[in-house]
Amino acid sequence: NKLIQELEHESAGLIPAKVEREAAQSPLLDLVSEYVNELTVLGRSADHLRHVDKRLRRLVRECGWTRLADVTPASFQTWRKEQAYKAPKTLNEYLATLSAFWTWLRKQSRVSVNPFELVERTDTRGKERVQRRALSDAQVVQLLQVAGKNQLAYMLPLYAGLRRNEVKTLRWSNLVLGESGG
Repeated sequence: NKLIQELEHESAGLIPAKVEREAAQSPLLDLVSEYVNELTVLGRSADHLRHVDKRLRRLVRECGWTRLADVTPASFQTWRKEQAYKAPKTLNEYLATLSAFWTWLRKQSRVSVNPFELVERTDTRGKERVQRRALSDAQVVQLLQVAGKNQLAYMLPLYAGLRRNEVKTLRWSNLVLGESGG
């Protein structure tokens, strides 16, 4: 009778499905590890995995969450208000990581909704801490003068528009000699 009553309550939407109720009591750090392992299997970069793991573990620790049931948008927003030293962009990255984790939990049928989809992002306009910009012509000349024998190493990214990580991934096999680029 108890099982039938439970199934009736589930189908009527009075209680969450059994798998969701069990997941709500799961240790949160175990789920974080499972999520990071899944991202590893999906081939995400080591840098991405490190950021996701670090952010989620910091949230678990600093928000005092131990089980899935402890996690609420309100507790995240309270934590976010206390982060005066973090840039708005960083706080948005924490929210995005948490929301992606919840989307994964939803796909695993461990939760029915992602409550973090409704949490608003922090406004970043005019609050950038690092102003990114291109080098001026005078700065390029100065850089190449200081580079001395290593000018070619600096000229490649400057004139090809490559970023640091793009340059780091270049291999000799990327270089094709004797063919026209047209």
